[in-house]
Amino acid sequence: MATVAFVYSEMYWIDLGDRPQIAKANMDGSDDKSLVVNNIRRPNGLAIDYPDETLYWVDWTFQLIQSIRLKGLIRRVLTHLLSWTRFHGGRKRERRYVFAKENKRM
Repeated sequence: MATVAFVYSEMYWIDLGDRPQIAKANMDGSDDKSLVVNNIRRPNGLAIDYPDETLYWVDWTFQLIQSIRLKGLIRRVLTHLLSWTRFHGGRKRERRYVFAKENKRM
């Protein structure tokens, strides 16, 4: 999965190999850099907030929504997925999500 920051001529991607990570490089592939390598298991869904220069993702293993500045500084946990329940019945199938907001540096 990759996200491209056209304004900055950079690309950001998730590597789901043996050592999951979030990385970035210039559009020509030069200056590649790992942004997130610790405390990451199953990242998904990269999104960029251009005005705030922040990259967001979800880690399904830890059930967290996290962010980091595009330059690789100030990693934060934004939201914990506290409850994820499924009701399997004859006709009813529903998912319920409960979120708690938190701004914690990692």
